[in-house]
Amino acid sequence: MALVEDTLGEMSLMRQAALGAALAAIILLVNAGADLRAVDSQGGTEGATAMHHAAQVGHTATVLALAQECGADVNAVDKKGQPALMLAARGGHTATVVALVKECVADVNAADKNGFVALMFAAESGHMGTVVALAQQCGADVNAANATRRMASQRSCSRRKTGTRQQWSCW
Repeated sequence: MALVEDTLGEMSLMRQAALGAALAAIILLVNAGADLRAVDSQGGTEGATAMHHAAQVGHTATVLALAQECGADVNAVDKKGQPALMLAARGGHTATVVALVKECVADVNAADKNGFVALMFAAESGHMGTVVALAQQCGADVNAANATRRMASQRSCSRRKTGTRQQWSCW
């Protein structure tokens, strides 16, 4: 079966995973020869697989089907060195994060090219439920530091300028 890229460089499997298509359709595509390792060739998600797409939008059932029924690599990284877990954490998709770690054995402390881990992305995005799940349920290293030696607790603070003053807010 020949699969054709669309104008965004995505394969039909990636598109179906991102849209949360019926699991039967995704499994059918894989059984028909869709490559689970195929990656986007352009755009903001360059290097992302179907697993990345499903995790980024929080389609937990799709993530589980891709990993458990189709054999997708949950630790595959995109061009930024980010596995699907980081995208789910950044989006605050707590159920998907927990499923990736607990059921699919994703590496909770995997770091991207800049040394960032999923916990940092969740904290920076203000998804405290996801932060708590990563730390308490998934065993994330709360003391992990990125390439500039910043930890998740520091990434959860943001600076906001109001008038002539700058305010810091931390979760």
